[in-house]
Amino acid sequence: MARPFYEKLDWTVIVAAILLAVMSLITIYSASSSGTGKQDVVWKQAGWFAIGFFLIAAVASIDYHSISALAYPIYGAGVVAL
Repeated sequence: MARPFYEKLDWTVIVAAILLAVMSLITIYSASSSGTGKQDVVWKQAGWFAIGFFLIAAVASIDYHSISALAYPIYGAGVVAL
């Protein structure tokens, strides 16, 4: 029986990425709180972090064996996109 995807994750890397995101939000808040009233930038960035972590979780849950047949078309699409 296959293990759930969250058991195969490297939790050290995930915790490091979350800590880096939190530290960057603190830095953005510190830089934008000089009285200009633009703290909405922090919430915008936090939203992008949330979307990114959701996408990472979605991609990590895909078994790469299931898309190996599409490797060459995906590679070709990447080359064309360049």
